Amino acid sequence: PSSSGFLSRERGKLYIMADDLEAPTMMKIGVSINENKRRNEVFKSALKAGAGIPTLYVVKIWEGATKEMFEIEQAMHKAFSNYKINFPVKFDGSNEFFYYRPEVFDIIEAARRKIVNKNAA
Repeated sequence: PSSSGFLSRERGKLYIMADDLEAPTMMKIGVSINENKRRNEVFKSALKAGAGIPTLYVVKIWEGATKEMFEIEQAMHKAFSNYKINFPVKFDGSNEFFYYRPEVFDIIEAARRKIVNKNAA
């Protein structure tokens, strides 16, 4: 990536977005430097494609070294691969949506500790 590219940034945010705050049924796990801008892009794209996502909320954010945030994101996509949502339409971010699992927060915390400790060693 170029020096102005996203990966060159030292700090990044791992986020979880959900379709509902009270009773979420789907979640999106991703990395961004501006999670609200990313939320708007994905939501707009989903609406345009007719993906049937009523709304999206950013429900949790972890901040850290961009490289570590991407490592955690990849680990989560692997951990939740059985819960992947295969939308009938393609839209921006559609491959990052999973059926909501409440344990995602604990799993991310554990992965984050492991990755941060590994990289600190």
